[in-house]
Formats: sequence, structure tokens, C-alpha cells
Amino acid sequence: NKTNVAVIEAFYPGMEGATALAQSIFGLANRWGRMPYTVYRSDWPNHNSMIDHDVTHQRTYRYGADAVVPFGFGLSLSRFSLSFTPTLTAVRRAPVVLSSTTTSNVTFTVVARNLGSLMGDVVIMAYFHPKQVALPLHPQKSLFDFARAKNIAAGSKASVNFTISQNSFLLATAEGDLVRAPGDYLLTFEDGAGEILSWQLQIQGPQVLVEPFPGRSLNETVETTETLMV
Repeated sequence: NKTNVAVIEAFYPGMEGATALAQSIFGLANRWGRMPYTVYRSDWPNHNSMIDHDVTHQRTYRYGADAVVPFGFGLSLSRFSLSFTPTLTAVRRAPVVLSSTTTSNVTFTVVARNLGSLMGDVVIMAYFHPKQVALPLHPQKSLFDFARAKNIAAGSKASVNFTISQNSFLLATAEGDLVRAPGDYLLTFEDGAGEILSWQLQIQGPQVLVEPFPGRSLNETVETTETLMV
């Protein structure tokens, strides 16, 4: 319905739910969340089999679902901008390069600025997008972390940190094993309301088995850990 400005999904708010909703609607609180699932078109069952449970057939946001309300979407009574820290931006957006055979921790700091007139929270979600990997089937996009920046006053800003490693981007093989797959990836940091930051990532080296499907043996292990801050 194009006349609707917004829809509030309150789930099961409990006995204090009415008070919380009233405070949120009238601006006494501004701590909105993000959609934890995909809302499909009403005619979706007319074009898709309800007994086909293969998620790679455009099921969920991870495999390109045609959504009315996508996973992670959410509005606020304020508007926020996202940016990387000046220190991170100064490296001229060079791709982060990680080895598949070691574990290197890299920290991204995302700055959220409140451009609105009300104090509020913003939820920032971190996704990885496999762009060129050897696995024939893989998600287009996958959430690997999220953080909430709380009580940001109007005109003020707050920072949140995301620490990534090679195990943040595990992919499943056709056999169900979770592996570190070498290739090109894109990282995005999103607020669910249109603000998106991105950074390129490369994982180099052989494919490494990290978690075998139950009943299979772990043939390769990771031994070295390094820590990097950016």
C-alpha cells in the first residue's frame, strides 16, 4: 500500500509493550531494530514451489530473494551517516589481503553520525559478499556481525568496531564442510536504511577445511594467529 509511510513490527512486546511503542512512536525513545527475516511478495507462492526448500533457489537475502521488505531493513526517527575513521581512509582503500592458512585479526572502525534532531540508536550490520571464489554455489551476501551504537545525540557521533578474521567468511562446500575459500570478497557495513560502506578483501592461499560436516574428519588445521589494527 503506497499510502503507508511505515509499518512497525513489534513481535511479542509483553506487558510493557504498549508503553514502549508509544514512547517510540512519539519520539521519547528512538531505539529501533532491524528486520530479522525476509518479507516476500504476496504472490510468491504462485511462482515458487512450497515444497522446494533449496535456499539457493532465491531463498532468503543470502541467495537474492525478491523481497518486499529485505532482511536487515529498518528505519529510525533520525537519519544517520556512516564513515570510516580518517586513519582507515588514509590507506587509500587498498584491499585487505589475508592468508587462508593463518588467522589475522583486522579491526574496522565505523563512525555513525546523527544527522537528525532526536537522540537515537543505530544498528550497523557487517556483511561479506563472495565475488570470485572457486566454490560453484555460495551466498551472494551473508551477515557476519552487527553492533548497536547507543544514545547518539543530535549532531553527535559514535564509533563501533568490527574485528574480522578469515573465519568470519567461512563458506560451505557441496559436502557441507565449512572452508576458508580463497578469492575476492566485498565487505559492506550497512545501517538498513540506505547507508552503506564497502571495502575489498582478498583471501589468498589454498582452500582450508575449518569445520567438517558431522562424520567427516578435519584434515587441515590453522596454527598461527596475528593481530592487525586499522
